[in-house]
Amino acid sequence: MRQKIMIVFAILLLAVLFTSCGIRPIRPIEELMRPPVFSQEDSALHGALQEAVNLRLEGDEKRKVSIVYKQPKKGEYNTAVVKRDLNADGRMEAIAFYVPRSALLNMQTNVQIAFLSAEEDGEWTCLQDEQGNGTDVEFVRFCDFDGNGTQEILVGWRVTQNSVDTKFTLYDLDYSRENTPLKSLVTRDYQTVDVLDADADGIDEIFFSMSDSMGTPERNFAAALDYAPNTPTGIQERPHVALDTRVFRYIGSYVNKLNDGRTVVLLDGQYGANQMLTEVVSWNAASNGFTAAFSDPKTRVNSKTCRDILLPAQDFDGDGLTDIPTQYAMLGSKTPVQLIRWNAVAQDLTLQKIQDDLLYFHPSHSICVQDFFGRSVTADRADDENIVTLLVYAWDADTKRRGEQLLTLTWDSAATIDALTYTLTPYAEKNGYKPNIA
Repeated sequence: MRQKIMIVFAILLLAVLFTSCGIRPIRPIEELMRPPVFSQEDSALHGALQEAVNLRLEGDEKRKVSIVYKQPKKGEYNTAVVKRDLNADGRMEAIAFYVPRSALLNMQTNVQIAFLSAEEDGEWTCLQDEQGNGTDVEFVRFCDFDGNGTQEILVGWRVTQNSVDTKFTLYDLDYSRENTPLKSLVTRDYQTVDVLDADADGIDEIFFSMSDSMGTPERNFAAALDYAPNTPTGIQERPHVALDTRVFRYIGSYVNKLNDGRTVVLLDGQYGANQMLTEVVSWNAASNGFTAAFSDPKTRVNSKTCRDILLPAQDFDGDGLTDIPTQYAMLGSKTPVQLIRWNAVAQDLTLQKIQDDLLYFHPSHSICVQDFFGRSVTADRADDENIVTLLVYAWDADTKRRGEQLLTLTWDSAATIDALTYTLTPYAEKNGYKPNIA
């Protein structure tokens, strides 16, 4: 007898609790939706920028140059013009990202970043307009990097449109520089970047990670830029913490605040076509530097959080802290079949189990083995392009022996409905066995 499990969107929504069985939705690694385009409702601000662009490119503020706004792809600020009172003087500032429309066909044209200030009469003045460091804007963030009460601007850039290379630039605001109130302090390559106070001194640091996709594993590291008033640039780079040498790309970072006030950063790294790991990096006051909890400092290998699926770290149990998936082999499996255990990061930076026995067919679809099958089972797995096939057997946990085959379960990752099907064996039908369907 062949039965089908209808997997529909409503079931996915109901499966958000980690204790439930059935299919569980998981956040994708990449953000697929672009932010909304900038609205031109603020005509005074737009007019001030337009006049500055006209003057810069045509030598006449009335000879209009058509411009196209470029909104950040990620992050909280997803409009091409971001307004904020940076120095807490009650007057708004704004930064705007754009390119001349005539330059759109040139994919190597860098985005312009303009700085504007609001006047008391409601008008705006464009004080600065300069070339950025990439052809697209990745993100905009704000931080008080030097602790003086005026916020600095952190901008992420995509170097070229056909490249994954990214850089960030930290801009400082100082109105005493009449012609250039906005100054670039530093530009660095990055793959992930966060603003945080790792050493709990009350001043923000810029924490970033980088790997060398060209095959120089010594460059796989995490570090932070810190305010250093006694240096020529006012910036110092904290000593690097070495990370797993296998990683060729860091694809996600998450900041956890532990109960004792310490800040830890979780870094998702990809080291194979379908292989990931998660580093846990924290500030060590005793050594006055960063440490990686799971990377062996001698071998530079993190074996504790490796998994053969592109499943990112995320808040699995809904407590506001990011959790880490790890994998282990199903007992009795000859293939073997890998199961996922979700773990919280404990105060001592060890992994604390939240839930295990999760079988993932895809990063967005899983079942809880014990709940789904209603008994101890083992399985062998066979994959063929989009089709995953599991041969499921009874399993005696005491004798650690495999029993009769119960069913064949098939998952079609290309299908949207009827994706998961199973066929009972004659033995299972005779003995009245069937899996538990939510």
